[in-house]
Amino acid sequence: MERGGQLLFEEGINVTLQGYPLVPRDKGVLRATPTVANTWDEVEQLITAVGRVHRTLMAR
Repeated sequence: MERGGQLLFEEGINVTLQGYPLVPRDKGVLRATPTVANTWDEVEQLITAVGRVHRTLMAR
């Protein structure tokens, strides 16, 4: 998940990594927290960036 977080950061998206002990040692969770302060364009940017990063990581 660290790689996913780095790729999102490079896309201009800041997420937090939730690691052990919050999740099992071999898992990781990236947490993004959109709020009412975000515009629809920003939310769409997040969704698009997550899709792009997912495709990049799955291609490995």
